[in-house]
Amino acid sequence: MTYTVNPPTKTEEALIENARDLFWRHGVKRVSVEEICREADVSKMTFYRKFKNKTEIALAVTKKYYTETEAAYDEVMGADLPFAERIKNYVAFQKDDLSGISSEFVRDVFDGNYPELTEELEEYKKVMNQKMLLDLKKAQERGEIRKDIKLNFVLYLMDSFHEQIKDERLRSVFSNDEDMIAALTDHFFFGIVQPQT
Repeated sequence: MTYTVNPPTKTEEALIENARDLFWRHGVKRVSVEEICREADVSKMTFYRKFKNKTEIALAVTKKYYTETEAAYDEVMGADLPFAERIKNYVAFQKDDLSGISSEFVRDVFDGNYPELTEELEEYKKVMNQKMLLDLKKAQERGEIRKDIKLNFVLYLMDSFHEQIKDERLRSVFSNDEDMIAALTDHFFFGIVQPQT
């Protein structure tokens, strides 16, 4: 199963890229359609020919991000490297890719402020959980992750990872959500890799 979206037109691409930049820095709620149009150098009339509203472009932004992230995951996990090295490379990609993400945007997606975005996240998680489960099985069969780990437990932990992102107490430990997500990712992935002997 692959997460797919239809390729955008040139105008849609400009709107999506500029919206992503604005959403990434300020969250969906704080950004207006006018700001997106100004940054993309596109009229509001053109915007509304392409997207019904701000939520629809936010959905396009998240779909594009998920598609790109899935492609990066496939590339990294398809490399001819030990599993631990592939995970390390994927974690590095994630950290770089999430650079500059605002707490507001994370909340908009994870806290249900925009149900369409939260639903899209759930669909993406299903696709990625299937891919990761397959990769984990292969790595476990090769002895690259601990044999005693139940892979469905790993998927459970991955789901709880998304719940932890919403936890205000955990958020208070970090200066920003970017650092929190990086720490959770490091802890999660490097806790399952077979120690080097």
